[in-house]
Amino acid sequence: MSMLDDFLNALSSQESGGNYGAVNKNTGALGRWQVLPGNVSPWAKKYLGINMTADQFHRNPALQDKLV
Repeated sequence: MSMLDDFLNALSSQESGGNYGAVNKNTGALGRWQVLPGNVSPWAKKYLGINMTADQFHRNPALQDKLV
């Protein structure tokens, strides 16, 4: 396992406990990685070249991992 993998696992554990269905009640941050909904679409477009809504991101663990 790489240092990046170690970092991402620690981040996930701290942010959501690894729960892809998590929603932060205070900020609305979504999923395993606790991405703010307003970041999903612009990041998906910029880094993946695709259109993605916050709901699509939240419902799909593979998309969460891919985007982060």
